[in-house]
Amino acid sequence: MFEEVYSSIRSGTYMNRRKEFVIKDPNAYQSGKNYPREARRNRIWVDMKKEAILLPISDYLVPYHISLIRRVVPKENELRIVFKHPGSKATQNETNHHFTHPDHLFVSEFTFRFDHLEYMKSIVSRINEVRKNVIARQKRILQRASLQEQPALQTFPRNSNQIFRLDGISMRPPLPKTKKAFGRLTTHQNGLRYTLGNRNVDIIFSNVKNFILQKARNSLIVVIHFDLIHAISYGGKKPTKHIQFFSEVGTSSMNLNGMRSSGNDLMAEKREREMKKRTNRKFALYAKKIEKVSGIKFESPIPQFSFIGAIEKKNSVTLYPTTNCLVNVENTPFLVITLDEVQIVYFERASLQLKSFDMVFVYKDPNQEPTHIASIEMGKIEHLKDWVNSVGIKFYASPKSLNWKGIMEAITSNPEDFWFRRKGWKYFDQIRKNEEREESSDEYNPSGEEDDFDIEESSSEEVDLMDEESDVEISDISDISSEEEPVRRKRKSQPSNSERNRKRRRRS
Repeated sequence: MFEEVYSSIRSGTYMNRRKEFVIKDPNAYQSGKNYPREARRNRIWVDMKKEAILLPISDYLVPYHISLIRRVVPKENELRIVFKHPGSKATQNETNHHFTHPDHLFVSEFTFRFDHLEYMKSIVSRINEVRKNVIARQKRILQRASLQEQPALQTFPRNSNQIFRLDGISMRPPLPKTKKAFGRLTTHQNGLRYTLGNRNVDIIFSNVKNFILQKARNSLIVVIHFDLIHAISYGGKKPTKHIQFFSEVGTSSMNLNGMRSSGNDLMAEKREREMKKRTNRKFALYAKKIEKVSGIKFESPIPQFSFIGAIEKKNSVTLYPTTNCLVNVENTPFLVITLDEVQIVYFERASLQLKSFDMVFVYKDPNQEPTHIASIEMGKIEHLKDWVNSVGIKFYASPKSLNWKGIMEAITSNPEDFWFRRKGWKYFDQIRKNEEREESSDEYNPSGEEDDFDIEESSSEEVDLMDEESDVEISDISDISSEEEPVRRKRKSQPSNSERNRKRRRRS
């Protein structure tokens, strides 16, 4: 791990950020002659067409583009208009669109008082409406600019024997106004084409990172899922890196007891099982044909190692490990984690006193946000530790939760300091060594109980790159803990085993 990062930092590839797309400085008016006629000198005016706001300052109307406004705060008869400016929280993680003028002065905020509250409310609603439209448009511009042009699909002749077809399937995300429509998937020389009516969606094999086949076992759909390297856009939808083709193999209608009752229902259940077998077989054969044409091996979920967790703080989904990935392709939001891209795995809230824990996947790319899977059943923790260790990824476990956003910002802002002086993720090792020294100085505990506040380290990485005499300072990063830890705060106030042993010795 350390040698790889060292060479990438020295070669200058470690901090290779994605291409930034600069938006020009906004310019609503060429001169004061272009102001709207309805604007009055001592009143705020929102120009919906020019996407600007005219503010009365010293008997003059001063225009500001809506994109420069961070927020508007109405309070009683006052209205605060807060602007984006260098150093504000709104601009720390944004592309530097408007602040390319280091010698300029910037306004932080204005406060205006109103005699008529209804007029103030109308100003606030109009500002928010224009801001919403501007933000949506700029987001679309950045998304389109980030798209990479795919090579053209090289098709076979229509009657060619080399074309493999899969009919009667649906696609997610769907084309506009085609949620329950069924189309055809065909293989070609360098990709796939999904055809629905007179509309086509092409997937090029060179843009496929992972290819997953999930059969219908405990679910009602069979899925062929593609995890793409570069996002694609079709039908006017926002760009996506996940596209899948599926077929339903049953219905989810049951009694309140969850059982089928009548004889007709039993026959329907039998037909549904047979349909599952046929559809699973059909999709498996088609996946092998895609594998033969593209040279990309498909991944299949391993149901024995599945577990339930919440992705992006949404509803819980079932996640399945595969040979090279961790996937959720049945429910949204879709998730495909390529294990080769993972640096470490951190188990948060890993305490037997809690009912659930969280997993955080930290990637080798410092610009990629860590993936957080929450609310996993505590009984699965040892099972998942063994799985992570078996795939050669180093893991840590602790009852603490960390502010990963702050940690990653600290790493990207000064990677040399993090990897060379602090020895990278080895600061977790230093925490463990310090705690072991404290425990060794205490009296032996005959009960064999361990302190809950340990950080556990996996054994998948045998080379220890930090000796015990290292002067690594861990306070800057290890103290960045999550604010939303009510359970952890209560547990911190409880005495540890070593403190209990001291109290017993004093009493005796």
